[in-house]
Parts: sequence; structure tokens; C-alpha cells
Amino acid sequence: MTSDVNEPIEKVVIVGRDIAVWLSANVLTRALAHTGLAIEVIELPSYLRPHDVVGGLPPLGGLHHLIGLDEHEL
Repeated sequence: MTSDVNEPIEKVVIVGRDIAVWLSANVLTRALAHTGLAIEVIELPSYLRPHDVVGGLPPLGGLHHLIGLDEHEL
């Protein structure tokens, strides 16, 4: 497959697992929605166990606001 460097990027594929892959996809989708860029996620098997807890720092609230998440629903 050949590509011309002047062609616009049409699709981004994010490969990852757990929270990182979904936060990345949400941020890129929100930031680049106006461009028509397609975002695809390939989720790898999770490393999380049922008793794992993910904590967030206060700045995470700003990120949630940016991507349209309601913290009360989380």
C-alpha cells in the first residue's frame, strides 16, 4: 500500500487496554470531531483484577469536563 504524504489522515487506530485506551479515544474524538477523523479502538485483554481501584487526581475532573463525562454518573 502506498500513500501520498499530502493526503489527509482519515482514521486513527488506538491499541491498548483498560482506562488508558478509552480515555485516549475519548479525548481524540472530542478534540478532532470537527475534522471527520475516524477513531477506532482495539482493546487488548485487561490486566485489571476485580479488586483493583483506579484513583484520580483533581485535574482529572477537568479532563472529564473536556470529554463530556458527568462525574456524578461515574
